[in-house]
Amino acid sequence: MTRQPADPARTKAWIVWSCLYLATMAAVGGSMMWTRHWLLSQYSTPQAQEAWDAWRRDVQRQSQPSAPVQRRVPASDRPPARILFAEHFAACLLLALLLSSALFFTFAFMVQGVIRQRGD
Repeated sequence: MTRQPADPARTKAWIVWSCLYLATMAAVGGSMMWTRHWLLSQYSTPQAQEAWDAWRRDVQRQSQPSAPVQRRVPASDRPPARILFAEHFAACLLLALLLSSALFFTFAFMVQGVIRQRGD
């Protein structure tokens, strides 16, 4: 059984889609890294900690039984965004890459369908 040579147009399409996928994942990963760097630099300042502490005090003051809305005082002494990107960044990055991949492959599947339908 002899193997048929690959169609050059199909090979070129695979190369283009692969390059587009790698560029998209690099953009998603790079933007997540940049966001993490920016967020940690913003929320690691004493002013940001003061603002978080003031907000917690306000919530505590507003959670009195006579208040119209009962709120729970956050247990964390650090802002949630700082905790998320400092301690759970790997999970955030993995999820962003996974969802971006699903979106990319769905889009690529639809574009390929349109291109093949035109060729018929």
